[in-house]
Amino acid sequence: MHNTPLTVLIVEDNPIFVELLGEAIRGGGVNNVERHVARDAEDAMRKFRSQAPDITFLDINLPDGSGLDLLDMFLKIAPDAYVVMLTGDAHSESVFRACSSGAQGYILKPFQPKRIHEVIKTYMSSPRAKAPKPVLQPVKIPPVKPKVAAEPEHAPTLGDVLKTWRTLIVSADSDSASDVRLMLNEMGCKTDVCLSGEAGWALLEESHYELVVMDTNLTDVDAYQLANQLRLQNTRQPIKSYVVMLLQPWEEVNKTKADLAGVTHSLPKSKLAEKFEATVVACAGDYQSLMGEAFKR
Repeated sequence: MHNTPLTVLIVEDNPIFVELLGEAIRGGGVNNVERHVARDAEDAMRKFRSQAPDITFLDINLPDGSGLDLLDMFLKIAPDAYVVMLTGDAHSESVFRACSSGAQGYILKPFQPKRIHEVIKTYMSSPRAKAPKPVLQPVKIPPVKPKVAAEPEHAPTLGDVLKTWRTLIVSADSDSASDVRLMLNEMGCKTDVCLSGEAGWALLEESHYELVVMDTNLTDVDAYQLANQLRLQNTRQPIKSYVVMLLQPWEEVNKTKADLAGVTHSLPKSKLAEKFEATVVACAGDYQSLMGEAFKR
């Protein structure tokens, strides 16, 4: 490993994502990190030339240009540049084009710290980390192409938001779990189901879920204790999980217990068909507020 600082360039216009990515980089196991941020294509080009970053995190969509065009320019200036794309859609054609053009990979928003750490670890173990800083090529670069009118900026719809979500249902009642899964799938969510608290916690330790629906009928684990464990885990995550607790017909909402356990919403099963969608929409609205955006129905 070279003795100079690890230089990282973040090209991202959303300040929330910039901050979250910066926090993850600081926790990536490298003590000496020099971080630079560019919020548009013009500034990105200027900082890439002046800083010769070791790692560049590059958003595919920028307010004044395309991340794909920037990637091409970066690789003309520094053919061995280590560029990782940032995207909200892992299945877009742009991701495939970027990886085919020379990007080292992509990171899906919202960021998982573990994924950022993997990128840094991979770079630090590569020959590039041991090599001296490359000499940037004096290539004449054309101006960054502005976004075409056919791709106007627009507020994401509820469906846009929810199709990026992973949701988990933890319930000992297979019928209720099936009903909830059907509603979530109709809203566009990718959904996993566990019929025990132990199996649910095993998944929660492995993966991040934007929405977790828990049933108080669990027989092996107290649902509120499970929610509390998730609350403690959330303190180490950049984006929290929303917890919806399903109550039995005879149960009353225990607000104190729910608040202490980090439960976002409590919903009687008798109101499931009537209020579940509105509850998920409320969670999605809060999520988008944290992301610095608004969505439309």
